[in-house]
Amino acid sequence: MYKGHRNRPMNAAQSVENHKIRSERWVVERTFRSLKRVAWLGKYAIERTAGVPAAHVMQAVTHNLKRFPGSPRQ
Repeated sequence: MYKGHRNRPMNAAQSVENHKIRSERWVVERTFRSLKRVAWLGKYAIERTAGVPAAHVMQAVTHNLKRFPGSPRQ
């Protein structure tokens, strides 16, 4: 994403590119927001332990089950 500065504002092409990125980026960011809010995805005290990847997988499974059609809480 481009960002304008005080003495160098964005040009029209950069604004169009930002709009394209923004229109697709919210879909991905929505997933991460949901994982942080519902599945308690966040920082771990020790990031390089063997259990962290398994915890991320379980959080992804939880998120997918929540989003599954027909689940009680959508």
